[in-house]
Amino acid sequence: MAGLIFSTCVSSYNYVDLLSYSFFIVLVSRFRQFSSALQLPRPSIFVSLTTAYKTLLMLRKVCCIVILIIGVNTTMKAQRFMQSAGAMISVMHARGIFDGVSQSLDIVLTDLSYFPRINVSEMDNASISVGIPLSVGVGLASDYTSNGKGVYWNFDLPLVADYNIGCKSTPKNEKKFGGYVGAGFGYTYTSWSFDDKSSARANSFGPLIRGGFRFGFPSSDKGQGFTVGLYYKFGLESEHYKTIGCNLLIDF
Repeated sequence: MAGLIFSTCVSSYNYVDLLSYSFFIVLVSRFRQFSSALQLPRPSIFVSLTTAYKTLLMLRKVCCIVILIIGVNTTMKAQRFMQSAGAMISVMHARGIFDGVSQSLDIVLTDLSYFPRINVSEMDNASISVGIPLSVGVGLASDYTSNGKGVYWNFDLPLVADYNIGCKSTPKNEKKFGGYVGAGFGYTYTSWSFDDKSSARANSFGPLIRGGFRFGFPSSDKGQGFTVGLYYKFGLESEHYKTIGCNLLIDF
């Protein structure tokens, strides 16, 4: 079993490497258009993109290792693996001294999200799962004066444990309504660059709580559904960012 999981991770690793490189090329091309339209400084943008690409490669390795360890320790079975994909929007809030000025800082992030999870325990209508709701985002940014324009990129990497009930609690659960509650620990990294060649970044890490509802598609014969969820994270860093987020995911 461990050998099969390892082979699967290695194959996925090579495939994701090709996808990551292709994604990066497309991303650079898009940002050339953005930088021309907004007259942004290309050097700082492409340095940020290169750093983002390297970070994503590192995260891919970490996720592969985590999935391998969980699979070996729990003798993972195919019917226990579940996954979701969709979008997330979150707001990081802090009040303190930024750029020498006492101010309230809000960072709004919109991300694409992928959530693989493994049911480590299953019951008739419920389960306990461990998962990594990874999200990555790139977009346009403005500074706190609303005068500076630029770009940002970020990633969010939490590890969570959830109690699931009803819809999509297990692969065979066909109920049309359900939900989940859980907790975990998350890390968020955000970096942005502005047209005045200034740049900044924010790191936030800390415990989180989460919960949401799941609904089955009435006409779906493949057991698909969707999830609406919320989470709150309290940062342990010096700025003590408080992050609240909402996600909308399609469950496969």
